[in-house]
Amino acid sequence: MGDRQFLLTLRIILVTFTAGALLFALNSKSTMYEMVQNAYNVTLAGAFVPLVAGAYWKRANTQGAMASVVLGIGTWLAFSQLAPDTLVPANLIGLFMSVVGMVLGSLAPSIIANRGHSIEAALHQAQAHAAASSHHAHKHHP
Repeated sequence: MGDRQFLLTLRIILVTFTAGALLFALNSKSTMYEMVQNAYNVTLAGAFVPLVAGAYWKRANTQGAMASVVLGIGTWLAFSQLAPDTLVPANLIGLFMSVVGMVLGSLAPSIIANRGHSIEAALHQAQAHAAASSHHAHKHHP
């Protein structure tokens, strides 16, 4: 995917997500506080573990991230709807299951192909691009 297509895709996703969030907010009976709390719960149960594991655990992969998101958010939603008065809050149970999903999904035989690059590879590519740009600029401007 080229830069222009990637930028267009990001813009489409942003507009679609914003429209969905607006429709949800307009049709929700929740207070503003509850909506913000749920937004943080989704982030905690579904995004925190894949982000941290992707940055610091070399064995983390796409399959583990997908399992982490599905188990984390699925568990949080299930416990918040079916057992809202548990001793441990539903968002922390979702966080725990997100960790379980990341570990099991990453260590299991690969079914889902890895996509993207490691942070190290991305940094190396950015440094190489910067060095090439710097070399190119110095070559044309003595």
